[in-house]
Amino acid sequence: MKKGFILILAIASVASFSSCSKKKGPSAETKQLMTTFETDWKALGDQMTAWESTLNSSTDAMTKMMVETRSIDLSKLSAESKTMAEMNMMMCNKIDEQIVTAKTSFATAKTDFAKATDEYSAWKKKGQEEHMDDAAIAAEMANWNAKLTEWKTKVADMNAQLAGMEDTCKQTCDAIAAMVPAK
Repeated sequence: MKKGFILILAIASVASFSSCSKKKGPSAETKQLMTTFETDWKALGDQMTAWESTLNSSTDAMTKMMVETRSIDLSKLSAESKTMAEMNMMMCNKIDEQIVTAKTSFATAKTDFAKATDEYSAWKKKGQEEHMDDAAIAAEMANWNAKLTEWKTKVADMNAQLAGMEDTCKQTCDAIAAMVPAK
């Protein structure tokens, strides 16, 4: 009987040890998906932070250029040149509006990105607490990677918009300055 009890105890110990050694949590592949996403997401956040400085310095430079252009005395221009210069000045007003819109849009994007970052962290924590399986994690990671792609597109669009404003501002201000007779 003693041998039978020891045998049952040994089998129970092996079974217990086997069940404890089963892998819990996501697979190495799923962890790599998450790590890659988190690295890319953080890099995008860093890019947005750096872009905010670019936005501010670029819009400050455009504003300075337009203030200097608006100070030009148009009274010395021919009637035709004065009309063209005034039309270009209206473009400066439009650029001023675009600057405000760009800054407001970026502030909203920055807030939305921070909110999405918090949502990811909450989802990740919940997944760890609930021991989500690989399939569930992989499906959710596909959604997060789609969001990452959307955010990258938003940042690229904001950058293109800023570059377009800078080009238009420079061309407009240069065109007005070119109309002014040399002193």
